[in-house]
Amino acid sequence: MPNGTGFAIGIEGENAGLFRNNAVPVGSFPIAVADRMSITANTTDSPLDYFYYFYRWVVESPCAQSTGVDDVAPEVALHPNPSRGSVRVSGAAAGSRVEVLNVTGALVWEGTMRGEQDWLDLSGAAPGLHFVHIQGHRPLRLLLED
Repeated sequence: MPNGTGFAIGIEGENAGLFRNNAVPVGSFPIAVADRMSITANTTDSPLDYFYYFYRWVVESPCAQSTGVDDVAPEVALHPNPSRGSVRVSGAAAGSRVEVLNVTGALVWEGTMRGEQDWLDLSGAAPGLHFVHIQGHRPLRLLLED
């Protein structure tokens, strides 16, 4: 439906799906619907005494325009995963802070990315599940094996 004003909703034929409410308080109009439209009046003989509810309305609104691809952080990846100690990190900006924590939250390794791809030497860390926190990204899970 195009943008505009003065649209009306009604029925032709049998009344199926319209439900009347006879307790409309004074000052109810306009009634906002999903911040996209409003019901400003009704067409009964006594407009403040009756209005109809319409159920199962679907109101769609387009998403806001993107401000650009640069606003989205690139996806960060760890390879190989599982690993035996040497892990390649890709997709993080040079200078990003990196921390590796074990399952108890203890710091196992920390450093700074030297480029968009860098290697972490975790050969001294105990086997098991670890969490890699890279500045500006969500934490990643890393499994270290013997």
